[in-house]
Amino acid sequence: MPSGKIALVANNGGGGYADGNVDTVSVIDLEQNPPRVIDHVVVWDAPKGFAISPKGDLAFAILVAGNSDKKAFFYRKAGAVVPLKIDGKKVTKVSDAIEVGGLPEGVAFSPDGAYAYVGNFLDSDISILK
Repeated sequence: MPSGKIALVANNGGGGYADGNVDTVSVIDLEQNPPRVIDHVVVWDAPKGFAISPKGDLAFAILVAGNSDKKAFFYRKAGAVVPLKIDGKKVTKVSDAIEVGGLPEGVAFSPDGAYAYVGNFLDSDISILK
């Protein structure tokens, strides 16, 4: 986090894989002694990681989104990103998941924070979000 006041951690109960269950991002207050979790934000199934914009006001959690077992009830062909608004120590989900390509593996923001780039492993391409 650019401010150094909080940290975000993706929690995936499926061992790194989608399992059809709701998962969260934890908000950790780094100003407490010792640091502690102060909130959980529901992001959906299988958050693989995230990136925080250089301005520190937005994060994107990337979701594997169930594209490993085509017979599973939670199967989805495409992955997704969930936008998270950061306001001080308060983190909230801005909208529903935004679909990207298959099996998103990473996300990064442009230096000015205007764009986010999501690398999609199965599709061998990059989704560009403004």
